[in-house]
Amino acid sequence: MNKANLYKKMNIDNVLEKLKQKLEKGFNLDVELVELCEDFAEELKKLNISQSSIRNIYNSFKSIQLGLQQKFIKLFSESIDDIKKDDAENKAFQMFHPKIRLMKSKANYVLERKKADIKGPEDVKKGYTALKQFIFIFIENINSKKEFDNFMDLFECILGNLK
Repeated sequence: MNKANLYKKMNIDNVLEKLKQKLEKGFNLDVELVELCEDFAEELKKLNISQSSIRNIYNSFKSIQLGLQQKFIKLFSESIDDIKKDDAENKAFQMFHPKIRLMKSKANYVLERKKADIKGPEDVKKGYTALKQFIFIFIENINSKKEFDNFMDLFECILGNLK
């Protein structure tokens, strides 16, 4: 049985644990990580998670990503001779890293509020808790602009797989 088939048989808690273990070894965007995020999205879909609440959080992250990209371009263009691309990237990331970390609070607020509004089955609430854990796991492992961009690609993958 290949890894992809193994993940398909796991529940949302198992997928989160696998994601956490993978990220602890380093945040490298590869096929296994993409498959885990696809599996996570499938599990969220089974739990009837609304795309609108996820979209709200995604848009906030996207706003940070755009600001980070603009700052990087500005830093890189202002001192093209004095600063290397990596230095400009690192400096821009350091300026936006606190905003990325603050997204844990925003995600917590939005998702806990959504859970409180749910009158239905506990499984739906479990999905929102899992989404919060997913965001927290990734935020704790984002240490560079490249990793943040990778996270955004994976978050977009989840949104796309929820449709």
